[in-house]
Amino acid sequence: MKALGLTVARRLPLIVVCGLIGLMVAVIVASTASTSYRATTTLFASTAAQDVSSAYQGNLAATARVKTYQVLASGPELMVRAAEKSGVGISGGDLASQLETEVPPGTVLLNVTVTDDNASDAARLSQAVADELVSEVGAAEKPLGGGKQSLGLIVLQPARAGVEEVPAFSVTNAVLFTILGLVVGIVLAIAIPSRVSLWPRRKRSDDADDADHVGGVDVIDDLADVTQGGSVGAAETFLSDGTVTPTSHRAKEWP
Repeated sequence: MKALGLTVARRLPLIVVCGLIGLMVAVIVASTASTSYRATTTLFASTAAQDVSSAYQGNLAATARVKTYQVLASGPELMVRAAEKSGVGISGGDLASQLETEVPPGTVLLNVTVTDDNASDAARLSQAVADELVSEVGAAEKPLGGGKQSLGLIVLQPARAGVEEVPAFSVTNAVLFTILGLVVGIVLAIAIPSRVSLWPRRKRSDDADDADHVGGVDVIDDLADVTQGGSVGAAETFLSDGTVTPTSHRAKEWP
């Protein structure tokens, strides 16, 4: 575990780069995405209660039933009927992929939201789903022995009043893409063998030449002359024009 932590720490720049790449992908996707619109129809689960006690009992029943209504809202048959009724020219399956339903906690409200590239189409689709759901719940809640139904749905806010533009850039998507990039970076840092160098090493090609030549004198050649010649009084430097110039240092006499 300690070795794994050291590997991740050593390749932290790789992880950071992957995270930045994920953020850049989110920005690019947002900048190239087309503008879309979200239309929401709000439904209210109502009761036929006439007094406070009955209203309280009815509210408890409506709170329990609204979750069932939420499931009914995305039923396959209801999707087909709503798509046909909207007149948008969309299939039931496509409508289901654009539909979102939400029940705010502690309420008997049901929000039916449809997202589309056209604001008018989004409103028509959302309203069609809401209308079909009201009809279906009315039929389902009708007492078997006849009489007035005790629970039902009514339209509290029509879709045309709840149309809004969807922002192209989403902070949530940016965070998710960044986290995904960081995860990919961690996986790469662990998967790549430690012997593989991710960063180029500094070249030291001139170091050897600097070690062989000091102050314009070929040290290796001078040492070779000393070892072969036995005793040398002074080292000599051969210039480019062919002249010979004695240096200021004295060579050591070798036995």
